[in-house]
Amino acid sequence: MDQSEIIKLQAYVKNWSSTHPYGWHFRGAQEIAKELRLDAAFTDIRLAGWFESPDGSTIAQVIESAIPFPGNIEVTVMIDAVMIAAQRQTSSQAVGALAIGIVAVLVLWGLFGDY
Repeated sequence: MDQSEIIKLQAYVKNWSSTHPYGWHFRGAQEIAKELRLDAAFTDIRLAGWFESPDGSTIAQVIESAIPFPGNIEVTVMIDAVMIAAQRQTSSQAVGALAIGIVAVLVLWGLFGDY
């Protein structure tokens, strides 16, 4: 776990929660996750390795430290939103890497397959 990524996520969550109006947690984790995935500042944070911790406990700890008490409902929604967004981001990156690999193999096969 990279300490700089922890600091980035903590700062991001503090900023995000302070710039959104009261009651953002009522929108739900799925909707917030969609918004996070569209934010370049969020997608810049490398979260893929964080899933190794049981139940995303590392993400939960970082978010709990970023959202001040009393924020129990907000913390739960943000943890779920970050987990959803990070999982989808990681899945998208894996699919993209696989597609690039397939294209490279096809190009090389096209170039050298006739020999």
